[in-house]
Amino acid sequence: MLQQKTRASYDTFEELILKEIPIFTNDMAVYELTRAMNDSLELSATLFPQLLQMTALEDYKQPVYRLLATLVDSNRINPSAYASYVGQIAFEGRIDLQKSMIGAQEAEDDEDNRRSTYNRNYRYIQRQGNSLHNFAVLLLPYRQENKNAARFFEKYETTKDPDEQIALAILYLRNNLPVKDSLLKSLAGKDRYRATLWSALNEINRLDKFPAGQAKQADIARSLLYNLQQYNSRFDTIALVGRQITTYNFSKKTVYFFKYRQKDDTQWYMALSGPQPENANGISDDMELSSLTGVPLQDDKPVIQQFNRALKLVKYRGTRRYDYDMDYTSTVDFDE
Repeated sequence: MLQQKTRASYDTFEELILKEIPIFTNDMAVYELTRAMNDSLELSATLFPQLLQMTALEDYKQPVYRLLATLVDSNRINPSAYASYVGQIAFEGRIDLQKSMIGAQEAEDDEDNRRSTYNRNYRYIQRQGNSLHNFAVLLLPYRQENKNAARFFEKYETTKDPDEQIALAILYLRNNLPVKDSLLKSLAGKDRYRATLWSALNEINRLDKFPAGQAKQADIARSLLYNLQQYNSRFDTIALVGRQITTYNFSKKTVYFFKYRQKDDTQWYMALSGPQPENANGISDDMELSSLTGVPLQDDKPVIQQFNRALKLVKYRGTRRYDYDMDYTSTVDFDE
């Protein structure tokens, strides 16, 4: 019925689902159900506030709140439509926030482990939704008039989780609310989060809030490499080796060469970050020429020559000239 995308099919769906709420043994089934509603947000808006009755069941809470937050964030629904549920939403948001902050406190001494446990990427938070961001979107219109909503934000603003700090800062800026410059400076000063913050601010056209001293092309290029880390890998060191002007998509671009070591490993490997604009004053978060190659640096070969051959391979990995079945390391022939 949802796939028909008509008002009649959505009305029938609403009648049936509220008459006898489906119970699934597979937790993902509820997410698939609400994901289908994202294909037609105008029609999905007609399901509220009635659909909020389903949050009485635990399995439906986060998927339904996520859908509602998407509708509010895209101006498809007015916050007044769920005014009678604000107390409930604020209460559940505060519980979720408390659990999150306890988890963050337990992992405070092992940031890498915490990061590997969650998908820590601002774009993921914005587009896929994490529960705290959803609660924040829903409660922001009521922050001044609902005490529990106000308490939620008072607590949320104390979070030490950089990704949550970025998500909340962006939400505030989008709604013309103040964000401390000291917070943005602290986030931009961390290699791991600098590019995430830059991308987030760029998406909402507020790069004026990005700390000027951190807006350096090489530093953004370094930070972007953290987005390539696998969940079970951790950087020990990333060191800049040099930069190379190359032609890509019929224009000149800059690619940065870094060497990196993983935790508990003494071997240096090659990393590429790019493309960046040819002009060193420009910045991009494009990662089409970025790679943690996994290829060890060889002591008996010229360093730049090794990186240039790795760059050549990365440039052609998306074409027919690139064989995805070949071993990456073996293709870097330094004796040519």
